[in-house]
Amino acid sequence: MPMEHRPRIEFRKAAATDIDALAALTRATLNATHRSFLGDETVDDFFSSGACDKYLADEIARCTVMVLDGQIVGYTVWKGNLIDVLMVDCQFHRQGLGSRLLSHSEGSLFAAYSELVLESFEANAPADIFYRKHGWIEARRFFDENMRQTKITFRKPRPR
Repeated sequence: MPMEHRPRIEFRKAAATDIDALAALTRATLNATHRSFLGDETVDDFFSSGACDKYLADEIARCTVMVLDGQIVGYTVWKGNLIDVLMVDCQFHRQGLGSRLLSHSEGSLFAAYSELVLESFEANAPADIFYRKHGWIEARRFFDENMRQTKITFRKPRPR
């Protein structure tokens, strides 16, 4: 009987050599998921201004990548107890990889912090539902002047 292929997922610290792959993943995912609520101009400006590449270069030391069978399929950036970015390649959405990446991030961060924080766009309903499903609690809503969008701050205390 043939053995079923089980995907091999690993997490590792990102390296500068990963920036191009992370930028491509970010572009594809934001194009597929964020244009509907941020608008074309905002998304296009993020890419054409170089802000995407600059962010990845500046934050690579705080970035962890999720690798599936040798391919980077997601990443997260942590700043203290803040999960600043959690992104899974849009081609791999709805396959449990976001849950695995979030769980890995929480496990790593709860070793050092008693409470974690993240922000999401109010208009990004799939992300907001995802975080709530994983035990994150809405702490506040605020209008982000730079993004011209309402955001939600979520918090999650370390499990007892």
